Amino acid sequence: MVKDLRVAIISDSSLPDARVERTALIYSHVFNLESYLIAPGKPSIIETIVKRLGLNPPLHFVEGFRFHKLARVGIAKYYNRVMDGFKKMLREIDPDLVHAHNIFVAKIVSDLGYDFVLDDHELYSLKIMGRIKKTKLLGYLKSKAKSFIWRRWEKELSERAKYILVVSNWMKNYYEDVYDTEKVSVVPSFPMLIELEVADRMSIDNSLINMINSEDNRLRITYVGSDPIRKKFPYTDLEYMVPIVKKLIDKIDFYIIGIREAKQIDSNIWSLGYVEHLKLLNVLRRMNVGVCAWLPHPLHVYINPNKAYLYAHAGLIQVITSTLKEVIRYIGDFSVIINDPINELEKVLIDLYHRVNELESLRSDIIDFARRKLVLDNYFSIFNKILKEL
Repeated sequence: MVKDLRVAIISDSSLPDARVERTALIYSHVFNLESYLIAPGKPSIIETIVKRLGLNPPLHFVEGFRFHKLARVGIAKYYNRVMDGFKKMLREIDPDLVHAHNIFVAKIVSDLGYDFVLDDHELYSLKIMGRIKKTKLLGYLKSKAKSFIWRRWEKELSERAKYILVVSNWMKNYYEDVYDTEKVSVVPSFPMLIELEVADRMSIDNSLINMINSEDNRLRITYVGSDPIRKKFPYTDLEYMVPIVKKLIDKIDFYIIGIREAKQIDSNIWSLGYVEHLKLLNVLRRMNVGVCAWLPHPLHVYINPNKAYLYAHAGLIQVITSTLKEVIRYIGDFSVIINDPINELEKVLIDLYHRVNELESLRSDIIDFARRKLVLDNYFSIFNKILKEL
């Protein structure tokens, strides 16, 4: 029976992590299974949801650890050290199923002989190639070597996994076509309804509210992430946007969420600092437009950024680069799609400025659409199918 199963949810990335913590809530709260979340950091999203809603799921937290970078490429000394650590933890838990977030954890639990679900929301074998700086030959060769190893692991894991979950339809097709497997489903990184219920109740600090210009004749645009100021990767390039925003100082205020320090960066550009995940929704609701207008990049075919769905649940119209096919698939009707961001964005923002009252009138429609279509609850049946097949 499904109700008798024990599930371990393991991630090597630090908490809080919305996708990882949602997975733990699905097994423990939705299916009432004895569940163990193993990850470094603190599960603050779960803790807040459970406390605010008075829940008591059979969920236990076990402090995990990050992998040494050499363990991530299978160097025996480091890989075996990580495997020994997990062996001890899992021996005590004795799970019927391990939900492994990304290939590094999945490789370990596979080698230990446990039944597992591979939740691949990064596709590192391709993503590593998108991080290359073209002028760095040594970096290119290292990335090629890592990609080769990780594709070999993907093939092995696709044969051993009970099931594979991915975040986009392109990734689903990738696993089906490259590794000849049919046990793959798309589970986007949408929020859960109980998560949204708690987020609706969260208050935000007055100091943060006071940084946001509330004048009616301003267009407030936002981006969750540091990319406009501190570009991390070639496929999330937004640096071109800053001079465009500065040029439109009489019309637009730009708020960046995700840079550590809250401060005014320029006359009409602010960093709101880091905002707790569950408070983010009420900050975003003070904006008019959410931005996913990265410069086009080949990796956009499979990327499905979480921020787009947070914007939608806050009722924001979005400006989206046309290469982000997966985002457009889900929210295209409530977006402005641009092909050439450098040459199109200024005109689009001016047009949205002149439509600011119309954008506000659309907010409730966007939120209603998101609550019906862009919630993880619509995918619980996939988890039920996995559990029934054990």
